[in-house]
Parts: sequence; C-alpha cells; structure tokens
Amino acid sequence: QSSHEILRLSVIDNPYAAEKLNFSKAAEDGSSAVRMAYAKHDECPARVLDQLIGDLDTSVRVAAVANPNTKRSSLLKQYMNEGDPRVRLSYLEREDCPAKVIEFYCDGADECLRKAIAAHHNCPAKILRDLASDDSDQVRLNVSLNGKTPATSIKTLVKDPVPAVRSAAGFHETCPESLFKYAFQIPEVSYPLESDIERFLKKIQEIKNCYDKCLIENQELMEDTIG
Repeated sequence: QSSHEILRLSVIDNPYAAEKLNFSKAAEDGSSAVRMAYAKHDECPARVLDQLIGDLDTSVRVAAVANPNTKRSSLLKQYMNEGDPRVRLSYLEREDCPAKVIEFYCDGADECLRKAIAAHHNCPAKILRDLASDDSDQVRLNVSLNGKTPATSIKTLVKDPVPAVRSAAGFHETCPESLFKYAFQIPEVSYPLESDIERFLKKIQEIKNCYDKCLIENQELMEDTIG
C-alpha cells in the first residue's frame, strides 16, 4: 500500500471524518482496499453501494452486500450475476435475503452455503424438505433448528442417526410427543430404576455435548470461509 492509500484509509476509518467523506467518488477509486472501506462504512449511501455491489473485486462486493444500507432492489438486480461463493454467502447472511435469492443459490451450493440456506428464516419449505436429507450433519442440524421446517421433515429428522440433529428436531414446535422417545432416546420402561435414570441423564449430556460441538464447528467453518 502506498502512503497516499494508507492516508485515505485512515480518513475513511476515522469516525469523526464521516461528514467530510466524498462517497460519490468511492466506486471510482483505483484502490480495492479503499473501495472496500467505503463499502463497509456505516454512512455509505445506498446509491453508492448500488455501484459497489457490482465491483470487480470480490472483497468489495462482499462488504457492499453485507452493508445494511444496501437496498433490496440492489440485491435483486445483482444476485443472478454473482458466482463467487463468498459473495453469495454474504447475501445469505442478510436477515432480509429474499426467498428467490435463496432458491437461486441453492442449486449447486457447497456445504457452507447449504448451511446458511438451511438456517435462514426465509428459506422456502420445499428447499428445507430437500436439505433434511442432506449428507452434511450440520446442514440437517440447521434444518432441525429452522422454525419454518415442515412437520413432515421434522418427523424424519427426529430419527436422524446424529444425536444433535434428533434432539433439535425433538424441540421443534411441530414435533409430536409420540416421537420424543426417538429424539431423546428415552428408555421404554414403566418404572425406571435409578440406574436407568442415570444412564438417561448421561445420554442427554452426550447429546448436548455433540450439539455444542456441531455449533462450534459450524461457526469455525463459516469464519474460515469468510476469511
């Protein structure tokens, strides 16, 4: 980085200089680092982000898509032209990501994108039904945790071979009580002995540990992908 570039970046990052920044020239700046800094800025206007969302540099597009000031109309204008998985993930991590974008990005999505799709509250039911049988344990876990997942899929997930997926499905509001025995592997005895209760509590702890591990791995994978 040149000294002039470093100076421009320091000015953009200065919270007291926001009123003096010339955002109108942001998309024309020759430095991708400077354009990215503008794209991340809290005060960056929607009209500028509309330009930066189509930038040639991937990092700039990621930042522009992630900026809350970016309008829905800009997202809908550009999403079909976006092929980079890092930028697509930025779309999918927006709370207001439209269902049509989620559906479009589902086709051929890698595991990281499928996890984001399965977790999104705007994900269409038909996609959640398909992802309920995904090869990835973490994708199925996110489907189990999604409040929009259809009851028919929850009935399948509650019998999943992975304990964390089963337990998450068991806590889903549409899971019938008759299937709790699969979700939590409750011993089928009329009068449980103390040893049965101890084994049951140990099983619950194992499920919780597995569940926590899946969530941590999920977060680490997303951070590695973004990084």
